[in-house]
Amino acid sequence: GWTWASMKAVKKSKKNLNRIKTPVLLCQAGLDDKVDNRGQDYFIAHRPDVRFEKFPNSKHEIFNAATEERERYYRTVLSFFEE
Repeated sequence: GWTWASMKAVKKSKKNLNRIKTPVLLCQAGLDDKVDNRGQDYFIAHRPDVRFEKFPNSKHEIFNAATEERERYYRTVLSFFEE
């Protein structure tokens, strides 16, 4: 059920990209083996106002990355909410 629901959400999101008004921070794991980054790349290409941060050496759960990358992730997230 989760997979089907996420596929429907992606389709709906693509149709409504121009309606998003909330600031978005997209953190992308460069070594993600659970999420296809092409969908995120599509989103970024069509919404240049999105704040995008790539963590090239991180797997899916960036908050579990090696110390240096994990600390950059937390700084990125916290600074986004401070803006």
